[in-house]
Amino acid sequence: MSNLLSTVLGLVIAFLGLEFLIFIHELGHFIAAKRSGVGVKEFSLGFWKKIFGFKIGETEYNLRLIPLGGYVNIEGLDSEEGAESENSFLKKSKLTRLKIIVAGVVFNLIFAITALTFVNMHGTKQLKPTVNPVKDTPAASVFLAGDEIKSVNGVQVTSWNDVSLQLQKSDGQPITFTVISHGIVKDVVVTPVKREVEDELGGKVQRWVVGIAPAGDIFLAPGQPIDQAFLGSLKMTKDCYVLTYTFIGKLFVKKAKAEKGLGGPVLIISFMTVAAKDGFFTFLYLLAVISLMLAIMNSMPIPILDGGHAMFIGLEAVRGKPLKKTTERFIQTIFFYLLILLMLYTIYLDVGRLTK
Repeated sequence: MSNLLSTVLGLVIAFLGLEFLIFIHELGHFIAAKRSGVGVKEFSLGFWKKIFGFKIGETEYNLRLIPLGGYVNIEGLDSEEGAESENSFLKKSKLTRLKIIVAGVVFNLIFAITALTFVNMHGTKQLKPTVNPVKDTPAASVFLAGDEIKSVNGVQVTSWNDVSLQLQKSDGQPITFTVISHGIVKDVVVTPVKREVEDELGGKVQRWVVGIAPAGDIFLAPGQPIDQAFLGSLKMTKDCYVLTYTFIGKLFVKKAKAEKGLGGPVLIISFMTVAAKDGFFTFLYLLAVISLMLAIMNSMPIPILDGGHAMFIGLEAVRGKPLKKTTERFIQTIFFYLLILLMLYTIYLDVGRLTK
């Protein structure tokens, strides 16, 4: 019963966490619109039937039954209703409209960087540099399961990430490891071999292979000073952007597998449920990563997303006039259904992963 209660509580926290990120995104649009003098008719969290609501000035604030989204109804953004009003989105300059459109992404980025900074200050869970040697590789004959790596080519390491960074520098040259094996400190030398392996995105690549994998032991790394924590959060944000667009590029040229980089709502809720049970900072870290992914996804030039709205504004600047609303809505409708198909495909992938 306690496990069931813990899982249910984790699910509730996961849904609330996801709704919080949507709230952050929509709050960005809301504040930007209000500060720009654009009318906001409604700010809703959730969909379907209204549970609770109130009105302040022109704006109605609603909480709806299904906690899987939210929206800000900005005057003139999605229809020409009220187009002649001075408070209409359509009446504002291209730069003002662009600021309103990108504000949601900016708020997601601000939250992600702030949250990651706090996580880095607290300390992050990392893999210990303990070894699980892989069969039929150079490491299999010199490492024992559970050996702890203390240095690589004389460089001290404290986490598996440190080990990986040093191995990337080897370029096929013999590597000296200082390890603790069954309480004994010793040096072992391994010469990498080049093999075709599957990279993190599912593509086939030629890499120098030693043949060690992490044993899976976890430790809490010490927290960082605020300046280092902040710079670390910026690096993580940049790495997330680079990895995402690298994956998309490789996917188009068939050098990556969809199941390696695509995740849908089922997988996200599953991860968030586990993270909620693992502690506040684990959950905060995952919230930050999902917020980053929301920012990256929404900044893509896909007509129904924020990046698509920004693209239409850019197209207007080039053409000297906006697209007709009927044309814009037609394009958005096509991409809406394409995104629905993509979401259904990610759910299919999610279920496949979780049932393996």
